[in-house]
Amino acid sequence: GAAPGAAPSQGDGIVVYGADWCPWTRRQKTELAEAGIEYQFKDCQAEECPGITGFPTIEVAGQQLPGFKDADSVKALLGGN
Repeated sequence: GAAPGAAPSQGDGIVVYGADWCPWTRRQKTELAEAGIEYQFKDCQAEECPGITGFPTIEVAGQQLPGFKDADSVKALLGGN
């Protein structure tokens, strides 16, 4: 993680791949936002998402995990437990 007081770079390395027409993608974005977890969103309708086979896919620390993840799961993946 970033040093205390430093701005997180690229949302602590979380990327959500999906599309805004996908209800699960929208739910994933809401889940993270409500938990105060920063992330980058890649709109796979607007740009290429190589290797992404389903929406949403969440990438944490370079690991791509397909499917919706609740906030507690994401925090655990970040090592925040």
